[in-house]
Formats: sequence, C-alpha cells, structure tokens
Amino acid sequence: MQGVMKITANIFSRYHDVLNQLTIAVVVTDKTGVVIYTNQTALTMFERASLKDVKLTELLKAPCIEEVKRVHHPLDRLDRIKTTGQKVINNYAPFLDEKGRLQGILLSIETAKSFQDRERAIHDTDLEKEIFEQLLVSSQHEFRVLLADQQVWLTSKHWDEVIRQASPYMISLANQQATEVLTSRREKKETTLPTTAAKTDKVQLISRPLQRNGKLLGCMQYVLTDPSHEWRSELELAKKVIRKIEKTEQIKDIAGEHHVVEIAREQARLYAKMDTTIVIRGDKGTGKKMLARAIHQASRQAIHPFIIQHFSQMEDHSVSKLKENMEFGTIYFHIDEGLSKQKQMQLLHFLQEQKSVRCIFGTEKLLIPELWHAPLYEYLQSYQMMLPALQERLEDMETLVEVFVQQMNLQFGFTIKSVDQQVLTYWKGLNWPGNVAQLRQTVEQTIWNLDVSDHVITVDHLPGETYSAQQLQQTERPSLQNAMDQFEQNYIYETLEAHHFNKTQTAKALGVSVRNLYYKMDKYQMDRGVT
Repeated sequence: MQGVMKITANIFSRYHDVLNQLTIAVVVTDKTGVVIYTNQTALTMFERASLKDVKLTELLKAPCIEEVKRVHHPLDRLDRIKTTGQKVINNYAPFLDEKGRLQGILLSIETAKSFQDRERAIHDTDLEKEIFEQLLVSSQHEFRVLLADQQVWLTSKHWDEVIRQASPYMISLANQQATEVLTSRREKKETTLPTTAAKTDKVQLISRPLQRNGKLLGCMQYVLTDPSHEWRSELELAKKVIRKIEKTEQIKDIAGEHHVVEIAREQARLYAKMDTTIVIRGDKGTGKKMLARAIHQASRQAIHPFIIQHFSQMEDHSVSKLKENMEFGTIYFHIDEGLSKQKQMQLLHFLQEQKSVRCIFGTEKLLIPELWHAPLYEYLQSYQMMLPALQERLEDMETLVEVFVQQMNLQFGFTIKSVDQQVLTYWKGLNWPGNVAQLRQTVEQTIWNLDVSDHVITVDHLPGETYSAQQLQQTERPSLQNAMDQFEQNYIYETLEAHHFNKTQTAKALGVSVRNLYYKMDKYQMDRGVT
C-alpha cells in the first residue's frame, strides 16, 4: 500500500452486517475523537439515531483520547455514559500508519453489567477439576484436596513422599491444619524445620478453604519445599530496598494503580528503548527523578553514569563542560529556574549534537512558550510524561504506605505488621505539598518514634494532639478552599475545551488576562493543549 491509509466509515461498512451482530458497541473515531462509524449496538447504548460527526466527549464523561495519542497502545478504561450515567468498560485500540502516526481509534464498549455477567458465567463453570488436573503435573509444589468431611479427594504424585521426608509429625500437622481450616474457613500457614540431617530447607504447609456461593466444598493443602517459593516475595523486596539505596530503581518499583501512573510506567518502558529527549512533569516530590533513573536503568545507557544537572547551577560554560565530560550515560536536567535565551540556544545545540548521551528533563511547572527559545521549546514538546500529585491519587496511599513500611522493616529490622485504617483515613484527609516524598518521610518518622514492642501504627503514634474518631472522619471532607480550587480547575478546563484550547479566546470567555490564565493552568498542572 502506498501513502497513508485514511480511516473512514467506508472501511468498516464492508463488515457492517457482521458488526451489527455483536453484543458490544463498536465506535470508530478519527484522531481528534470525532465519530465516523458505529454499529447498531452503539446506537442503542447511547440512545441515538445517529452518532456520525459527534465528539466522543459528548458521549462519555471521561474519554481518554489524549492518553491514546500519547502512548499509542490499547487502553482499558471504566467510564460512564453522559446522558444516562450508565457504567461502561471501554477498550481503546489506536490505528497507526506505517510511520507510527495516529490515524484513528476503535472503541469496543461494553456495559459493566454485561461484563460482570460474562465473568460470572465463566466463574460458574466447574474449573476446579481442571485446575487440580493441571496441578498434578506441576513441579512447583505438592498438594492434596480434601472434601468437607475431610475425606481425601485428590493427591499429587509425591505428596506422601514429601510429607514423610519433611517430618514424622507432618502428617498429623496436615490433618490438624485441615480440620482448623474446614472449621474456621480461613487460610492457615505454618513453617517447620525438617528433622532429617540430610535436608536443611524449611518446609511450609499451606491450607486453604474451597468455597462456592458461600458453600464449603473442602480444603486444599500445599507443601512448599523449594526455598525460592517460600522467600520469593521477601527476596524481591530486599532487591527493591537495595535498588533504592544504590539509586538503581527499576520501572516496576514505581508503585500505584492510578491510571496516570500506569500510563507513566508504560511510557517509561517504551521510551527506555529509544534515545529521544524526554520531559517529565509533576509537582515536587512526585518521583520525577526516580522515574528518570528507572528509564536510565532500563535503557542501553544503564552501564554508564546517571548525572543530575540543575538549571539553577548551570554557569555560563556549563553546557560546554557537559560536552567535554559526558561521553555516554544519561543527564537529568532539573528545571528549577529559568535560563537565559543564550544558554537555551547552547543547550539546544548540545541536545541536537550529542548522539551517545540521553537527556531527560524534570519540571514542576508547565513550559510557557514565551519564556523559552522557540526551537528548544518545540524540541521538548515531542515526548512528555506526567506524574500526578498525591492528592490526585489517594487510592494509591495504602499501597504506598505498605511499600514504605516493608522497606523500613527490611532495611532497619523493624517488625511493623500493619497500619490502622484510622491512620490511613487521617492521612488521606491531609494536604501533601511534598507529595509521595513527604508521605515517605512521614511514614519513616512515625516508625522511628515507635516503641520496640509496637507492631501496628495507630492514631496514638501520630505526632501532636490525640486524634478522635470524629476528627478523623471530618478529614474525609475537603476544605472549602480545596472545593473552590476543584471547581475553578474544572471550570477552566471545560472553557478551554469549548474553545478548542485557544488561550486567547478562553481568557476572553473567562474575563481574565492571558497571563492570568497561564498562571491558573500552571497552578493546576493542566495540559497545554492545542495552541
């Protein structure tokens, strides 16, 4: 095929009869998010006679067109239909030309209910027998399955042999553990040392209840004799702590399930394979430097130095010194203040000239065109990444706190088992201007102040006054200032969107100056959009 294939409705009309038989909605848009084709299910779902030339933003509350444009990879997102509020699960599949440029997007949309019905239908099938048969040929561990009356139903090939070799008391222990699990319906684990001198590995016995729809079916027991299974998670955590100390973090060390964090990890994996210059945006303490190091470690530059260069420390000849001193590796430029246009021109020359040095920029603010040498500004626009503020990803707080606690346990020998839910609730209600870095420092300071006998972080360990349950509940409600800021942010974005991100028209509609609009966009870390 010569040239670029243009995505049009004609391409899909050939398969119209087939697509109309699907129970999921099919929507095709051009690269701007304007609908060019739908099947009948989509028309029914959105309760419209036609969707042609309708913007996706008019149909869904939070379409992720911009994310697809950035990552060029399929994405799954939970969303709602604007008119009905119905929950839907969307799969975005980008159409790319031979040069990797986005031409259009195919969406398959399914209601959350139909998705759950399909999932439930799968779960209702009799999968246990298949799973057990697969485990029979597994070399990972030995197991047996007991019915609810404690009769043995299925046993792996070497179960009896491993049980006898482990300890003369292991059979009695397994039977006792099975009785306890069938009575309590709770999983139990126990680790024993073998009594034979020939074996030095620990043996772990795990018993789990088997249930369906609230009915107890039986109990499944595993014997883990390979220490790599028993301590795999501890070993992985130890490696992570070592990477943190040595400043050799990996992309998988970036914790969190927030969709922007997931996008950042995907972008990091993609950009690590490239030599292009990257800009990482995010408030102070969101992890820009850590993400830059992770990209460096995943790239071909990993065996070479990772150098940090602050704009505020760049002297008149610092760019030329970089040319002299850096042959390979990665330079992380921290944009902590502006540079003169002359220095910016030197920097652009360095970026365009060097071939063996990777450059990553980190900034807490939007790059405002008026403050930059135009060619350098355009050069930095190609590949950008975003890390959200902690306030925007509070659902990740529990995961982050758990990671920090585990690292402190392993690094300094603490024995903290958990964090009380009231503490997490209180922390979620606080402002975190220092973001993830501040949360880490708070967790570490709290742990250092614990007594040796404390194994759970409670509200009594929080600094300052004693926090009542009522105070902790009140922190869940945002302050008036936060609520006003959120309204202003949403209002500005909707106005920008209505004026196709034209700053002059948007400022006029809002009744503010263009400079004031840029200030607000900088404050709320809003994307620059289309200029």
